Amino acid sequence: MRKETIYSLILIFLLIHINGLSLSYANKLILNNLRYTSVTKLDMNKSISSSIYTGSKNILPENILKEAAKALNFSHPLISQSDAKEDLNQIQTIHTKALWNFSTDVRIITDIKSENELTTSLYEKSTYEVENNHTYTIQTKNTKQNISTEIVERPIYMYGTALYVVPDDTSISSTEVDDNLIPAPPQIVKEAHWFPKQSHAKLIYKIVASDWSTLHVKLQSDQDIYARYFRVYLGSLKVFEQIVYPGRTYDFTIGLPTGASGFYTFHDLTLEIYSGGYTEFGWKITSLWLQGPAAVIGEYFPRLSKAKLSWEVIYGPDTKLDFSIKRVNDKYSRYFTVYVDDQIVKDYTVYNQKQDTLSLGNYDKKSHHIVTLEIWSGSYVEKGWILELFRVHYAALFVEIDYMPGHKPHEETLNYISEYYINHGYERVKFVVDDEVPADDTISDYNEFYNEYIKKYFDHLGKAKWKYCLFGQYYSIKDYLGVTFAKKYIFIADQACDNFANNWFNHYIGGVTEVQVEKVVLMHEVGHTVHIGDFEDSTEIYCSNSFCVMAKVNWDNCDDSPYYCAHHWSQRKFP
Repeated sequence: MRKETIYSLILIFLLIHINGLSLSYANKLILNNLRYTSVTKLDMNKSISSSIYTGSKNILPENILKEAAKALNFSHPLISQSDAKEDLNQIQTIHTKALWNFSTDVRIITDIKSENELTTSLYEKSTYEVENNHTYTIQTKNTKQNISTEIVERPIYMYGTALYVVPDDTSISSTEVDDNLIPAPPQIVKEAHWFPKQSHAKLIYKIVASDWSTLHVKLQSDQDIYARYFRVYLGSLKVFEQIVYPGRTYDFTIGLPTGASGFYTFHDLTLEIYSGGYTEFGWKITSLWLQGPAAVIGEYFPRLSKAKLSWEVIYGPDTKLDFSIKRVNDKYSRYFTVYVDDQIVKDYTVYNQKQDTLSLGNYDKKSHHIVTLEIWSGSYVEKGWILELFRVHYAALFVEIDYMPGHKPHEETLNYISEYYINHGYERVKFVVDDEVPADDTISDYNEFYNEYIKKYFDHLGKAKWKYCLFGQYYSIKDYLGVTFAKKYIFIADQACDNFANNWFNHYIGGVTEVQVEKVVLMHEVGHTVHIGDFEDSTEIYCSNSFCVMAKVNWDNCDDSPYYCAHHWSQRKFP
């Protein structure tokens, strides 16, 4: 039985005691890992959630925030206990007053139009109109309330769009997120990704998302010298618009109202600069990531004769480029060209789909270059071709692995970690499984490890880019599943890892497997070899996010797809 099953049973128990909480909402809590967003305080000694909407007429905000507060028993890192308690205290009277009593299913999608108007689209038509700085008119089929509010901004994790307006003449970071609390984002736009030279200059992504996902994007001018409109569309719905000025950096947090109501759906996410036809390399995105249950799964080539997508990337020794493109709406085969710094690397004729890995050569570590992918001609139809894979990576680290009998690492573990590093950065980690070595029940200390294994079996001893890893049975400190010495030498107590995974409670209740534990422990220890980790007086301070691999091994981080939190991932430093 997996840990999600435990959460389900607890939530079902709660359903019996809380009137109006539907099973669909319980499922949504599980899907969301029990996260929620901002809170609007009412001057009537009541409180509602300004951006949580459920789709069921029987669910009141009281139920929602009570369940979020009770969910703290699971110690989820995205909900602070003090915030949840404050929210719970503020909403005790709302149920009896029945302030929100919708007669039918309601889903609110907030679209920020201007500083003086907020409009919403519902299954039943409703509006928010700003009557002064703090008063909104909330009207549905059966209710109309005037409410004076003070909006309290908190990090937006899920469930809709924030109710705030970004002024046109300022550059601000609209929402700050604790890096410990979020996974390291994939490297979608590399160091920078330019808008094409086009009147309506668009970067169009295909995403999968739910209605509580959030877009984080950083924008800045490059060669353009004029102010422009920056717009974001989800499908045909404009969800954000602001005037942006040259010489400034913008950091936007934008709710994505997909209308999925707890389900994953596919959408086109469009970022637009208008007008972007003034010059090449006019504006660029320097960061883009989706928070919540969402992911970018492709990027369309622009509708131009020479349809180009360009990125600033980082090169190093033995640099490689992986790509995969596929025809979508185009009817014809096209020429496809890869450029590095305006020099042609390779030409292709592509009929339906093409995937390849190119060796770009040896470069100075961390040197910056521009990669351009071009479809010719791409002007036939909108969304003619899509880029489904784009990665640039170089040889950064090698790990030689020896193992005692019965403790050879799983290939799935090594492949996952290698892929993780190049999907989230540029550094390629290569594992080389080498020798089966004599068994030893317990490695007592560093001296034994070095003299009996490292000196005898490490074939690349003394080479800066090479690390050594031994999979064995136990370490002398019994609760250690892995240990790293001098940021070079790793010992994995593999038998202790297996014992943890096969413990009846961990395995049948927590759903933990041997491969999951192996992934977490090896990612943790490899992280130490590239300076990932927090220490105080030589004592490791484990991550407060229990889902991060730099926390202690637990049910949360024992997952098929474990991750580093953004804080720890930012610490990496390769030799």
